[in-house]
Amino acid sequence: TCLVMDEVDGMSGNSDRGGMQLLIKIIKSTQVPIICICNDSNSQKMRSLKNYCEVLKFRRPTAAQIAPRIMRVLEAEGMRVERNALEQVVDATRGDIRQILNLMQMWKKKKDNLNYSDAKFKMGKNSGKDFDLGPFDVIGKVFTPDFKKGFVIRKSEPYFVDFSLMPLMVEENYLGVRRFANSPLADKSKRADVQELEALAMAATSFSDADLCDTQLRRNQDYSLMPYHAAFTCVIPGSYLAGGLGRPAFPSWLGKFSSRNKNKRFFDLLKANMSVDSTSSATDLALYQIPHLRRQMLKPMIDEGLDGVDTVIKTLDEYSLDRNDWEMISELGTRFGNPLSLKQIPGKIKAAFTRTYNQKSHMLKVARQDLKAVRRKAKAEAKREAVGGDGEDDVDDEDEMPSSSSSSKGKTKGKAKKRTAPKKKGGAKKKGGKKKK
Repeated sequence: TCLVMDEVDGMSGNSDRGGMQLLIKIIKSTQVPIICICNDSNSQKMRSLKNYCEVLKFRRPTAAQIAPRIMRVLEAEGMRVERNALEQVVDATRGDIRQILNLMQMWKKKKDNLNYSDAKFKMGKNSGKDFDLGPFDVIGKVFTPDFKKGFVIRKSEPYFVDFSLMPLMVEENYLGVRRFANSPLADKSKRADVQELEALAMAATSFSDADLCDTQLRRNQDYSLMPYHAAFTCVIPGSYLAGGLGRPAFPSWLGKFSSRNKNKRFFDLLKANMSVDSTSSATDLALYQIPHLRRQMLKPMIDEGLDGVDTVIKTLDEYSLDRNDWEMISELGTRFGNPLSLKQIPGKIKAAFTRTYNQKSHMLKVARQDLKAVRRKAKAEAKREAVGGDGEDDVDDEDEMPSSSSSSKGKTKGKAKKRTAPKKKGGAKKKGGKKKK
């Protein structure tokens, strides 16, 4: 006896509230095996349940694995089907065994045998399984060694699965393709390594042309350029570097672009804080001043220890910077192999630096923004760029909460009055007065 819980990753909403906790409680005290089935074991909803289960992952079976089992079922039912015809049906249904059996049962009512041509004709009548393809599913088709008639159209089709992400996927993975040696586009009179370099050069040139095309497409909203953009990003690189692609990698450009935007916001904030004492732009600050400022603010505490704390604070006061600016400069200057790092400063020296800075008064010439609010907003924008969501409203609400709460407290204090007992109309009776008869 065992208990099977299917679609456990679908427990959500008010109707299933508390269902995951109850399932975990049952697992802790059960006397029979419990099998939990889900579609995505990496989902956030499965995090707590995975701590009480042994995770077993199953791969989708191939057509060669499914066909023999289906063949035995068909033989028992008295239906003769060719092996290549059955594999055609399996591929068209994406290995959905239930749909395969339903199709075979329907076709057996008319014929007891099925050949390859019949299967291809029947599956062409919208009998296949509907499914969505993502960039990871179609990236291999871009580099397929296909040079038959119509290959330009076939290599352009993956681009339209996601025309924003597919160019980045191709550009991220084209260097890792094992190039097909007998490519018709290669010059056979040259050595193999020279052919490889020329193919990479042609692909890189095509990506440069694609950037120009993409700029015009997005700036002018001219989507008639999409077929040309598909040729520059998928057809040309996929043809010159046709071959085998291993496990595709996700575009690293997205993460770098998010970090660039975060650093740009920090540089703009520093430029505003130093605007009274420095006329440099944010770009000049990033290229020329940050490396020197970082050296002045880290090296004294690294070399001199506690004796360098006062030197760093004096430097901050000279540039009208505060403790948060010191932290930003330390984070922004980690490029180009800079040997100085915050990790080189012991924790007790950092704590002494913070205490000493807070004990003294500092004249800041520019009003400061909340660094924590800036970081929260940067993280929210990075998350929104990665998943396509919109988290800016939540961050804005968080930033406004302290000010609204403080103002409400001030209003409450202003409105509070001392409560007094209501006076009687006849006036208060004296304690020592005479009693009336």
